[in-house]
Amino acid sequence: MSSWFYLILAVVTNVSANFLFKTAMVQFPKEITVGTLLRFAFNPNLLLGAICCAILLASYLMALRQIELAVSYAFVISLSLVGIAVLSPIILDEPLRFRTLAGAALVIAGILVITSSSKSAPDLAKV
Repeated sequence: MSSWFYLILAVVTNVSANFLFKTAMVQFPKEITVGTLLRFAFNPNLLLGAICCAILLASYLMALRQIELAVSYAFVISLSLVGIAVLSPIILDEPLRFRTLAGAALVIAGILVITSSSKSAPDLAKV
C-alpha cells in the first residue's frame, strides 16, 4: 500500500479517536474511586478511541518508512486539526466560526507548500 494511504488512515483515526475520547469524557465519574475509574475504563467510546490510537500509531509508522518526518508529521497533525474543526459543529454541535474555517484553509495551504517541496510528496495532479 502507498505510504500516503497510511498517512490518510492516520488522520482519520486521529480525528476519530479525539471525538471518541470527547464523548467518553461526558461519562467521566464525578467521584473518583477505584471502582468508578475501573467502570470508566470499560467505556465503549474510550476503548474504541484506544483502538483508533493503536491504528493511528501503526499507520503513521508505516508511512514514515517512505515519507520525510517533517512532511508526515505536518500532514497528520494539521489535517487532523482541520478535520476536528470542521466536524465538531456536525458531531458535537459546537459553534462553527469564520475564523475556524479561515484557519483550516491556511493550514491546508501550509500543507500544500510543505508537501510541494518534499522529495516524497505525491504528484497532487494524480491524487
